[in-house]
Amino acid sequence: MADVVIKEDEKKETIANLRSLKILQDLWLMSAATFRRWGKSSECKGAIQEAETLTGESAELWVQYGLYCLSISELGQAIDSLTKALAFSDYHVPAVVHMARILKEQGSVELAEGLLDVLTQTVAWDVPEAWYLLSEIYLSTDRLKRGKECLLFSLSLEETKPLRPLRLCLPSCL
Repeated sequence: MADVVIKEDEKKETIANLRSLKILQDLWLMSAATFRRWGKSSECKGAIQEAETLTGESAELWVQYGLYCLSISELGQAIDSLTKALAFSDYHVPAVVHMARILKEQGSVELAEGLLDVLTQTVAWDVPEAWYLLSEIYLSTDRLKRGKECLLFSLSLEETKPLRPLRLCLPSCL
């Protein structure tokens, strides 16, 4: 009986340690994003490397590395990084949105539209950035009515957007 209690305590401690490492990794990745926005490339890369040492690879890590690569004009590496992020999670919203933006800018409008159409009809139905990019694609291909609808929906989502996505906070409340 005592062995069962000890193993249960060890299991709880392990889960708590993993959660702590994930939180720390998220903080490093937020720092990387901030450094990237400030134009501090070396600090951005260092923060990404710190995040990688904590819990290993994740979709979020590869998205941040892809955005870092875009910031230093390494388009090929950025695409590879976003592809790796999608290998971790097929419907990782930031990865798909950034990949679609790159594809649109590179002239693969149909592929970008396909990615965003699937995304906005499933896990990103409430993501204004995805709808806005989809509206840009529709407007650029002279589908004005559909572009306007997507743009207006994006704006309505933006007006009611919480600080933290509900899908991230609800499980912790249950």
